[in-house]
Amino acid sequence: MPELVHAHLVEQVGAGRYRLHDLLRLYAAERVDAEDAQPQRREPVRRVLHWYLHSAAAAGEHLVPKRRTIALEPAADRVEPLRFAGYDDALAWCEQERANLVAATRDAYRLGELTIAWQLPAALAGFFTIRRYWADWIATRWTAISARLVVAHVRRQWGTARHSSTPGAGSLIG
Repeated sequence: MPELVHAHLVEQVGAGRYRLHDLLRLYAAERVDAEDAQPQRREPVRRVLHWYLHSAAAAGEHLVPKRRTIALEPAADRVEPLRFAGYDDALAWCEQERANLVAATRDAYRLGELTIAWQLPAALAGFFTIRRYWADWIATRWTAISARLVVAHVRRQWGTARHSSTPGAGSLIG
């Protein structure tokens, strides 16, 4: 990595953490748009979202061990979430990944990964409360609420369509 830092292609933002230079990130996004089909782009993002969700849930088990947890669907194929040695390890990871975790919640909603969009804030609740990151807690909770409302709306529509397609069933509307 030192060569990439020296060439100003990446910048070091912490110990062992790097970020693409803004222009390189923009160029990479343009190349992906031009060369990769939508399904090819979606699957790696889905795996990253699963990794964040399952890693955050594992961290949450150390941060608030007696808290009731939510049942998660299994992690996507080829996803190996982090495991933490204890409270300090989990807290340090959440601190380090805080901006990415908030962004992952937003991205999950934007990409239609609604289950992740509501489960990730639930997994992060203990961390946000411990550190008193109220703005992050509120922002991710609004995303979670929006995701749950979309899911409820779709389920209601499905139920209406299913009921209406049953022979002899009356309309639920009107």
